[in-house]
Formats: sequence, C-alpha cells, structure tokens
Amino acid sequence: MSEKPIYKAGTPGNMFEVYHNRVTYVEFGLLLSRKETVIPFRNIATVESGSGLTGWLKISTNDGKTRKWTVGPWGKAVRDAILQAM
Repeated sequence: MSEKPIYKAGTPGNMFEVYHNRVTYVEFGLLLSRKETVIPFRNIATVESGSGLTGWLKISTNDGKTRKWTVGPWGKAVRDAILQAM
C-alpha cells in the first residue's frame, strides 16, 4: 500500500506532494516523461514563497543548493504545508 501525501497541489505540467518526511516535486514532460525531485525534511534549511498568480516556492538545502519553482497561487499553501509537516 502506498503512502498518501499530507498535501498535494500543482499546475499543468507539475505537482507538489508533501509527505510526513519529505517533499516531492514531479514535472511531467512530453510523451509521458516524468522527472521527480525528492527533498527529505532533514535536508531542508529554509522554505520561502511568493504569492499571486505566478507564485513561487524556494527551498534551500543544507548542502547549499537552492531550488525555485513556479507553483501558481498555491505557493503559500505549499510552504505552510511543508512547515507544518516538519
């Protein structure tokens, strides 16, 4: 049985899923291609978000990498879900 996400949001072409111990970002491409990025909570240093129709989510990790995605109007909701789950 697969684990169910605590929170799930997305725009056409991508999806964020927040689980009890990680964040998963899935990007869908052409011809059923799929790119998945998994960030465990133990590696997250900061989480920031912007609002509006072109809202964004930025996650900085302990190893110095920063990832930024356009998430539409769900930026604050995804950030809040991550912070609550941590």
